[in-house]
Amino acid sequence: MLNKKPYHILTLEDINGQPYPFNDTFYLVMNLSVGSNLPVPPIASQYPAFLSIDYVLVFEKN
Repeated sequence: MLNKKPYHILTLEDINGQPYPFNDTFYLVMNLSVGSNLPVPPIASQYPAFLSIDYVLVFEKN
């Protein structure tokens, strides 16, 4: 969810019979990274060195 609205929903019909990715154990990776193809390398002191997450919601259908 993003701002209390669903961001993306994936159903069995959407994947046309392929293995459903969320039936297996998986990890949620959250990363703070700065870079890519910037015109000059980023200066570490200009960016925060922390990642603050308010909350994470993970839903399971019963």
